[in-house]
Amino acid sequence: MLPCRRKSSDYLNASVGYSGSFGFSGSVGVTLTNFSMSDPFSLGGGQVLSFNWQFGVGNIYRTFTLGFTEPWMYDTPTLAGVELFDTRQQYIYDLSQAGATLKLGRRLKWPDDYFYIQGLFRYQYNDVLNGGGVYLLA
Repeated sequence: MLPCRRKSSDYLNASVGYSGSFGFSGSVGVTLTNFSMSDPFSLGGGQVLSFNWQFGVGNIYRTFTLGFTEPWMYDTPTLAGVELFDTRQQYIYDLSQAGATLKLGRRLKWPDDYFYIQGLFRYQYNDVLNGGGVYLLA
């Protein structure tokens, strides 16, 4: 047997931009790819925990996402995950979106051990708060 050491493969991202017309925009995020829900301060659980925040042009655009994935549910090669999101866009009209994505997948044995199937279900609530003359609100 070959010796194996755990290595962190987490992600930290940050970006920033500037436009003379609209100002600053950017994003900040972190993804922990070997997270353990039962022992959050140690590695080795194989679960994925992620958070992302994108912002743009002052208060005109922002979105948050928070996700969790369990790649080996009930000691089987079954993947289950959830991602929650909230977005607000204020440009020509004022739009608020919120919802969740559920995912379920399974590793297959055919044609080899690396194939898997995955399905997604997404619920999204859209609310136009101000139509800006484009959308008429009742």
